[in-house]
Amino acid sequence: MTARKFQIVPLLAAGLLLLAAGCGDKAKDQKIARNTKEFCSELYIKGELPSAITKCLEAERLDPEDPDVQLLMGLIYRGLRNYPEAISRMNKAIGLKPDFPEAYTNLGIFYSEVGRNADSLQAFDKALSYDFYTKPDLVHLNKCEVYLRMREFRKALESCRAATQSNRSSWEGHLKTGDVLQAMDKIPEAIEAYETAIRHGQKFPQPYYQLGDLYLKQKQFPKACENFIKVKEVALESEYGDKAGRYMKQLQCKEPPKETNKLPPAMNLDHLETGKRK
Repeated sequence: MTARKFQIVPLLAAGLLLLAAGCGDKAKDQKIARNTKEFCSELYIKGELPSAITKCLEAERLDPEDPDVQLLMGLIYRGLRNYPEAISRMNKAIGLKPDFPEAYTNLGIFYSEVGRNADSLQAFDKALSYDFYTKPDLVHLNKCEVYLRMREFRKALESCRAATQSNRSSWEGHLKTGDVLQAMDKIPEAIEAYETAIRHGQKFPQPYYQLGDLYLKQKQFPKACENFIKVKEVALESEYGDKAGRYMKQLQCKEPPKETNKLPPAMNLDHLETGKRK
């Protein structure tokens, strides 16, 4: 009996060692998977999409249950214009993590971009159903865009105003509100919305361009020129800068003279008391 006890002890110890080794391997695999996912994210941000896909597929192999990897892959496939795969990956992320408002938001954007407006709005509403979501203004803004494209202006305006209520400093929300009001032919209100967008987004060309374009349609050419000039000031080397430049040429806008950085003339201080005795 005693001999059998001593035979069991080494087997039990070996089992514990294997268990510890297994836990160590799992932790190591999780770390590799996490690092691989982060590398995939970095490649995506840099715009290196084919390389990012390769790295994300490796991360998926290491951890197939990670919803963040699926979300990343959805974003990358969307960047590659592969919408069926992008939608599939975002749905897979939701399957792995049902309370994932970021995934619903992106899914709504993808559906919107392929013209599936009803599916898009359903996904956006699902994202808004989570009180803990920190980006409701983004969802409302995208809903506004969908409704505007559908020419449901009242609902578009409600969504845009919900976006600015969620984030009052959102220049994009005020800009899109101006677009809706302009489509509704509410010109004074549209101008006010664009001006609010400019106050919150002075470094961005879009509000100046939209306001300039509106003034152009209203045949208020000096004000149109004023805003097109601002577009070129904030974003000369851009699509908006190019378009504003063409309008300025057509309207013969006169740009204000550029300020020089010359120093003022030196002051004559000879008449001042210097503390020196003559």
